[in-house]
Amino acid sequence: MPVFLNTAMAVPSAMNDRLNVIILKQSDYREKDVLLSVLSREYGKISFTAAGARKITSRNSASLLPYTSARFLFDYHPGRTMFHLRTAETISLRRHLHEDLNASAAAAVLCECADALLLPGEQSASAQMYDLLEKGLDRLDHGDDMTSVLALYLADVLRISGMAPDVDECTVCQKKEVSALSVQAGGFLCREDAAKLGVPASSAADLKRFRLICKAGLSHFDAVIQAGGASWEDTVILVDFLHQYGSIALQSFRFLQEICAH
Repeated sequence: MPVFLNTAMAVPSAMNDRLNVIILKQSDYREKDVLLSVLSREYGKISFTAAGARKITSRNSASLLPYTSARFLFDYHPGRTMFHLRTAETISLRRHLHEDLNASAAAAVLCECADALLLPGEQSASAQMYDLLEKGLDRLDHGDDMTSVLALYLADVLRISGMAPDVDECTVCQKKEVSALSVQAGGFLCREDAAKLGVPASSAADLKRFRLICKAGLSHFDAVIQAGGASWEDTVILVDFLHQYGSIALQSFRFLQEICAH
C-alpha cells in the first residue's frame, strides 16, 4: 500500500524524473531484486524497488550500494513514496567506505540516523539532512578523523531535530557558571544543581570541548580539529541524547563500539 506524502510536497511537471539521492539502506527483495531507502533534497526519504539489481549482469548494481550518491531515473507518481527504479548512475561511490571496516561502520551510523529521523516523504528538514549526510560521508571517505565526524554530525542532527543539548547555561537555574553535563537534565548543570541531582563534575576542558562541538557542527570541522577534535565520550553522550529525546537506538553504533573496542 503506498504511503501518502504531505500535500505541500513539490510536484514535478513530467514523468521520467531524474533525482540525485544518497543510498541509506539496501535489502534483498524477491529473488533478484532489491529494496532501497534513499535520501533526496527534494522529496526527503523515499523508497525504490530495483528489479534485477542482484543479477550479475545488472547495470545498476554498482550505483545502489549504501553510502553511494547516485542519479536515479524513474517515473514519478504524485502521492507516493515508493517508486520503481529505471536506471541509476553513480555520482560518488565513496570506495573507502566499502574497503575500511571502521569507516564503513561509521558511515552506517550516519545513514541509520538519517533513516530513523525522517518520515517517508517528509520535506521539512530534507535539504538540511541531505547536505549534512553528504558532508559527513565525504569526510569519512577522505579519511578524516572518524570520532570528530561522528560527534559533529550528531550535534547537527540534534540541532536540526530540536533536541540539541543546552550548553549555554545550567538547564535548571540558568546560571552561566557550569560544572557538569547531564543527558537526563538536557545539558549543562551548575555545581549546586549537579550536586542535588547526583551528577559528577566534569573538567572545564571537557565542558569547553563539548560546547564547541555542539556550537560548531560539521561545517566547522577544521576548526574543531585544530582545537583538538572530539573525544569518543563526546560521541557517546550525543548518541545518548538521541536515544533519550528521540527514542532512537542506533544498532549500527553498537557495532561500531564493538569493533573499536578490539
